[in-house]
Amino acid sequence: MKTPSLLPIFFSLFLLSGTLFGQGIIVPEPPIPHPPQPPRVGRAELRAKKLKVDIQLVDLQVVTHLTQEFENPENWPIEGYYLLPLPEGAPISEFSMKINGKKVKGELLSASKARSLYEEILRKYRDPALLEYAGKALLKLSIFPIPPGGKQEIEIAYSREILPDARGLLEYQLPLSARPGVKLEELVISLDVQTRQDIRNVYSPTHPLEVRRLSARHYKGSLEMENLPLKGPFAFYVFLGEGAVGAHLFSWKKRGENGYFLLALNPSVDEVPVLPKDVVFVLDASGSMRDGKMEQAKRGLQLCLEQLGPKDRFEIIRFSTEADALFSTLQVADEMHLAKAKAYINTLEAMGGTNMDEALQKALSLAQPQRPLYVVLITDGKPTIGETDEKALVDKVLKNNDLDVRIFTIGVGFELNARLLDRLTTATRGFRTYVYEDEKLDFKLADFMQKVSAPVLTDLSWMWKGQLSWQEVYPKVLPDLFRGQSLILSGRYQGQGRGTLVLRGKREGKEEVFEFALDFSEEEVDYDFVPAL
Repeated sequence: MKTPSLLPIFFSLFLLSGTLFGQGIIVPEPPIPHPPQPPRVGRAELRAKKLKVDIQLVDLQVVTHLTQEFENPENWPIEGYYLLPLPEGAPISEFSMKINGKKVKGELLSASKARSLYEEILRKYRDPALLEYAGKALLKLSIFPIPPGGKQEIEIAYSREILPDARGLLEYQLPLSARPGVKLEELVISLDVQTRQDIRNVYSPTHPLEVRRLSARHYKGSLEMENLPLKGPFAFYVFLGEGAVGAHLFSWKKRGENGYFLLALNPSVDEVPVLPKDVVFVLDASGSMRDGKMEQAKRGLQLCLEQLGPKDRFEIIRFSTEADALFSTLQVADEMHLAKAKAYINTLEAMGGTNMDEALQKALSLAQPQRPLYVVLITDGKPTIGETDEKALVDKVLKNNDLDVRIFTIGVGFELNARLLDRLTTATRGFRTYVYEDEKLDFKLADFMQKVSAPVLTDLSWMWKGQLSWQEVYPKVLPDLFRGQSLILSGRYQGQGRGTLVLRGKREGKEEVFEFALDFSEEEVDYDFVPAL
């Protein structure tokens, strides 16, 4: 059964070139002619400029604040009315609405009254995409004339109550869809989640939501995207529950056809001890790191050093044409060594070739059997010296990685070789993140190092006890499971019924086994984002 959606609403503009859907709809009235410019034949055009969504979830109450900006590119004023299809389920309270900063009143229409209005719009514009709005209650708001070249900003805030489902899961969905080629210029989403129960994780399967754990019951998330092609909803889930590792299944299946699934495994955040570790930071200082990349990489490395514990040891390997180590051996992350490392980082400049091969081999040589070693590679992923073939480079790393060192990558800049970085992390069971030249790093890298510092299970494998057959299950090689991170399995299945997923892994060198009872239905079409994934 589908859990109640928090925000099943739409953001739609009628465009001459195509319609955009997401939160609300502006329906333009016929244009006012202004001689000597004749009105354009057909419907007027409005452009989607910005969408900002602030979401605050406290206990079981969620407050949503939408700010939308539209632009009139025509040579005449455009006026009309704004429609906001309302979420189903629990009643909405505490409405507030503004247009360009001024409070306004709107009209609430029942689902039956709203349907007649939709039918009227359909007859006028003959747009079949509007059919998905039929049957929903509606907020109608008159729009002041938008002058030629002018902008209109609409703010709407409201709150409602939500409940977790039987699995301890809170669900939030924000539909975002568009005709091919239509893009939103700027999307900004901020999220603040506070609950009375411990939170395992906050995860978005549809968008690269950056999430940071502030405490066991308080998480924050952020997302910023430009020129966004809107395909499917924005969704996030709050995983609650007890036990060392929790499992949450999302499946999609039409009767008589093969199904799709996404399985999120979430570790408990407070049952995991933070163990002393060794970390080797491998920093790309080659010529390709110029133009802002180098400064961002240096800033990122400084922030990573600040996340080390007093019992951790570390080393820095800088590479360009050749690879050089700062200390030549692992050093305790005390005040003296950290100060020396930070002073050293400030002297680095981007120049020369990119000998990633030599740098990674030096890092692997520092591994010791009695302590876990993690390699954090900060680069744009473009080797030019030594082994430069992607597959051969990864194969060489695996051949010389006798102690199963995990490699984590921080890709820097817009122009980078993400394919190589993904291959390195997948092959060594690490994970990766990406930062841009002008991106604020504190939030992202603190979260990155927090995960690296607390592995929950390593050397993972799984098997299924039941009648289902599996196809195209990814990832092929399971990464380690870290605190504050979800392990995601996705793929296709044939059949139906209950069974048991058996997960095996190692914690502090000892094998642990977890079993999860899961039920795959004959038909389940609520989670329509799963097939696309």
